[in-house]
Amino acid sequence: MFTEFSTDRLILKVLDPNWAPEVLEFYINNRDFFEPWEPDRDKLFYTIDYQGKMLYYDYLAYEKGAQIRFYIFLKNNPHKPIGTVSFHNIVHGIFQSCTLGYKIDHNYTRNGYCLEAVQYACMLVFTKFKLHRIEALIHTKNLPSLLFIEKAGFNREGVRASYAKLNGSWHDHACYSLITPYPD
Repeated sequence: MFTEFSTDRLILKVLDPNWAPEVLEFYINNRDFFEPWEPDRDKLFYTIDYQGKMLYYDYLAYEKGAQIRFYIFLKNNPHKPIGTVSFHNIVHGIFQSCTLGYKIDHNYTRNGYCLEAVQYACMLVFTKFKLHRIEALIHTKNLPSLLFIEKAGFNREGVRASYAKLNGSWHDHACYSLITPYPD
């Protein structure tokens, strides 16, 4: 199974545990930027050991077709992750669906990198992994992400009340979807 794909400017890779130091640096450098929109983190999250275990789990889940987490790299700097695009809650059978997650290093926003990565990764999910529907659930107060997901071509379906617990309290999330444009 391929673990690396590329676009005009980017490389998308499924990483193994050897990348734990680089992934840890990515999360530490973006902690304040990411944390308002993410679940509370265990204190061990910001350790090499924890990141190595997560990369191991992610790699196994990718091999099983249960989850996909691509790390985003610039082609001219293939050793420093600048973001992630992930597909979790993958369901086969009659649904053929998953949930999208994404994040980009705060130093690389507004360059189109995240959009390029998300659109390409969605195409892969539809064509190589044969899924039919991708959902994105976004905190209703995360305006940049709400604008981004619409720019990426997703359609708003509504709001899921009290959907996710972040920073100790429950928050509504807007639900978006993208249906494959590729025929079966």
